[in-house]
Amino acid sequence: TALKALRHLPRLEHVDLRYNSIQSLPRAHLYLGGQLKTLKLSYNQIKSTRGGLDRCFALQELWLDGNCIDELHQVSGLARLPELQILRLYNNPVTSLGNPRYDPGWKIQIWTWFQEERRAITPLELPILVDVAGTGNGGLVAIGTGVATEREWKEIQEGSFSNVVRPLESTMTSSLDQSGTQNVNTRGELPKLPDMVVHSELSEALLPSVRNKRVTKKTKTRRAKILNGSTSIPCYGNKNKTRRRRL
Repeated sequence: TALKALRHLPRLEHVDLRYNSIQSLPRAHLYLGGQLKTLKLSYNQIKSTRGGLDRCFALQELWLDGNCIDELHQVSGLARLPELQILRLYNNPVTSLGNPRYDPGWKIQIWTWFQEERRAITPLELPILVDVAGTGNGGLVAIGTGVATEREWKEIQEGSFSNVVRPLESTMTSSLDQSGTQNVNTRGELPKLPDMVVHSELSEALLPSVRNKRVTKKTKTRRAKILNGSTSIPCYGNKNKTRRRRL
């Protein structure tokens, strides 16, 4: 690939590979090292970020504008990058107005993936999506803040599964009555949780772990009699073992 020559530079922080007709970057995380912060891949022929770019966990800024991304799920793995702050995706088929592959809700969908991964509670915790291009003194430049507005933030929260689960504190508080004591039924059991989607972390916190009791098999010593003439000799042991005694 185009990145093999960079594998001997583990401390590399900024890479510019614009206008190189790159189609894919498999195993990019193995060649770019673990300290890469800025990667510019504008105006190549990239269709997906799977298999490498979504594992460059130190990335803070990623340029993918002017490529061939025509489906949003091809970049969904970028939501796992915890340090990503700026993402450029304009001038791709899925983000270009007028293109048959254009998705009008592409920003909301991408922000929703990031919100779910980061458990973001404010839009400032989401990356900036620069999606408008303008002409400046130095040529084509990106303009626009790319920060989620109040209306977009509401749509993100509605589309995220995170708001389905109530916080742990509110769930525990609901089981307390007005006097501050915990409600129990006549059997001395806690009230059942309401029917809702419970996240794995919440279920682990509320439901005690259940372990299977160790089952032990008790065996009794079998007693047998060996007849030798008119004399009987008691013999103790398992059914597969026989103790003989000569008289």
